[in-house]
Amino acid sequence: MQEKEFINYLSKIKKEDLIGFEAHKKMIPFKTNPNIREFTPKDDSKESSVLILLSETEKNNLDITFTLRSSKLRKHSGQISFPGGRKENGETHIDTALRECEEEINLNVNDIKVITELSQLFVPPSNNIVYPIIAYSNKKLNLKANPDEVDEIIPINFKHFLNESNKKYSRNLYPNQLTEFPYWDINHKTPLWGATAIMLQELLDIWEKFKSNN
Repeated sequence: MQEKEFINYLSKIKKEDLIGFEAHKKMIPFKTNPNIREFTPKDDSKESSVLILLSETEKNNLDITFTLRSSKLRKHSGQISFPGGRKENGETHIDTALRECEEEINLNVNDIKVITELSQLFVPPSNNIVYPIIAYSNKKLNLKANPDEVDEIIPINFKHFLNESNKKYSRNLYPNQLTEFPYWDINHKTPLWGATAIMLQELLDIWEKFKSNN
């Protein structure tokens, strides 16, 4: 895998180069219901940031760090997500992502380098506009879950998501109509789907664009 080249490619990504909705729509529920997912923020929407943390493993591959959110949390409890949270007054989106990662997974920010930001995503259930920040570490990180916020830290090899056969589909009633949901099976407790999978898809599409140019 061309890790170094890909990280360098990501660091040069400009906002106008981002794929945004064209990538996001690949991981939304199949459109049996055309109004099943809103992408337009409301006037009273809040802002949050998450960190898409890429780190090298001993075998010179890339891992992506996910968290299993604590069942104690009021919102999105028990779901797989990128570490992150609500923006506080005076913070930049990067400040928020780093602060939340220090709190949730004991990340030492001196061990990483922030390299770029992906397209924002509106998440209707929490009325949040989420800003995904990508950071990179050239070494295996020593992370520790804060039990008040995180039940489990889940590092997944980036290659797992390059294999379409690892993408699964589940049929559920949402809200009262049978709908097919795409998801990634990476944890025995819960699937990786929804907003986190949608944001991840943009990174995967950027990888495909990188590969086509190299």
